Amino acid sequence: DPAKAVEMFKQAVALSPKNVPAVFTANLGTASFLAGDYQGAIEWNLRTLQSDPEFLRAHLWLARAYAMAGDEAKAR
Repeated sequence: DPAKAVEMFKQAVALSPKNVPAVFTANLGTASFLAGDYQGAIEWNLRTLQSDPEFLRAHLWLARAYAMAGDEAKAR
């Protein structure tokens, strides 16, 4: 259930907002996408890439989210 996953990961982030592992924000990006929240997926994956620019999965889900949000240029 992607919506439940988003809720749970947001709770995890809230427990330690200053020291969030990139894998948490990446998982939030993935779950947001699967829940149909493409803007949320974009925001969480961008946050992941701010902390870890080499996080490949975040790049992939970010491109998908941009495509689904209708921003073909950024998706490329």
